[in-house]
Amino acid sequence: MRTVSILPFLFVLALVLLPLWRWLHWKRQARQARRDLKAWKEALHALAYDVSNAANAARANLVNFRHANPAVQMPEHLDEIQTATDRLRSTLRIAEDPAAWYRKKTAGGE
Repeated sequence: MRTVSILPFLFVLALVLLPLWRWLHWKRQARQARRDLKAWKEALHALAYDVSNAANAARANLVNFRHANPAVQMPEHLDEIQTATDRLRSTLRIAEDPAAWYRKKTAGGE
């Protein structure tokens, strides 16, 4: 009677299962990365919404204040507030479309 070695069978099994295991591992990581990206996008959009409301309210109040008090004592403070709201508005543009901002940033840096 002839004895059959199990080592070739185990080797072939390992050759089949190892790539399958790696593929499942990467697939699981890709799904997790997709979920994380979706969460970041939703958080970014929520942040953009809140910042836009705050910036619009500050800008409207600033405009109303300038109309109500045209001879304000220290207009340079109002100019600083206006500059700050403009910076908030530019930050909001980044939050609205981060991919376009990144493309513009990387294209400008080359």
